Amino acid sequence: MPAHELPIREWVAIFYPTTGAVRLCPSVDFAKQSISASSFNKHLYKSPNDFRQRHDHATLENCWRLLHKHVSWQFPKTAIGSIDSYSDVPPDTGTEDFCNLFWDFIQDVGDRLQAPQVKTDREKDHYELVIGKMTALVNDLEVFKLTYNKQARTVFKALLDTGKQFLTEEEIKKLIYGLVAQRQLKTKQEPWIIFQYYRPQFIKDGYVVRGRRS
Repeated sequence: MPAHELPIREWVAIFYPTTGAVRLCPSVDFAKQSISASSFNKHLYKSPNDFRQRHDHATLENCWRLLHKHVSWQFPKTAIGSIDSYSDVPPDTGTEDFCNLFWDFIQDVGDRLQAPQVKTDREKDHYELVIGKMTALVNDLEVFKLTYNKQARTVFKALLDTGKQFLTEEEIKKLIYGLVAQRQLKTKQEPWIIFQYYRPQFIKDGYVVRGRRS
């Protein structure tokens, strides 16, 4: 990856809240060259926190709907994800978690103004499970129940039960969809959103590390 290019899921976003249109740039300097100075100051978002600071929750939910509508109508050829992973119904969660989910949504479906560096299978989005720490929590059922709700515990234990220290995002997606198919998880939203919702907390608590690979 060139020194000037941000990691693939941290590209800065040029987002238009009134239309849902989004373009992604590999660096702030690249973005400056792509839009006018007035648009740069108004429409550039460098992190989920920028969305949280600029918009109230109701506006963010509307941004989610507009983004979904926009990319459903014309899906960018340069996008790295799939619109099928996201529901048109905004996730029912707190503002901080919502902004993290919205950032993931943007990174998956945004129109990238420069082709990202091609990744090999070993460079794709991976997660490391802190097996020992996870096992200790699961074995202490009382603490486990106090730490996470039933849905989160189901996801947490399913990750642990894979027996793997490293999982790709694709492997986790298959796991989550399998849990829904087996009715171990119930949701009216896209199944992948379940993991996206709990992922920040698992990472914050030190049970999952994003970006590690064997």
